[in-house]
Amino acid sequence: MTEETAAELWFCDVLVAKVMDVVCHQGTYFGIPQLVFDNAGSELQRRLTQFVDFSLDWNRRVGDGIEADADEFDAFADLVRGGNWSCRYRGAMSPIDQAPSFFGPNECSWVLAR
Repeated sequence: MTEETAAELWFCDVLVAKVMDVVCHQGTYFGIPQLVFDNAGSELQRRLTQFVDFSLDWNRRVGDGIEADADEFDAFADLVRGGNWSCRYRGAMSPIDQAPSFFGPNECSWVLAR
């Protein structure tokens, strides 16, 4: 992992994941996330972990052709909406439009706010 291909995903002032092998395609960034905490942390860290786990499961269901309603994300409305997520990439901190998407087995994506 080099500085050029590594990023960090932040929720407010909480580092959520370090992302390796970052590439950008048509304005969407993709990479391999490594969460920096688990359910044993603070209440916010537990909630963020639940969101990541939910996102992984939801995207798995979509890929498997199993019903997955976008309204299910409403349970995480406080984490999904824009303004709270940001990305540190190539030395710059930039706001993310909405919460990153975690899919997998071990991938994530995000779009910077305009």
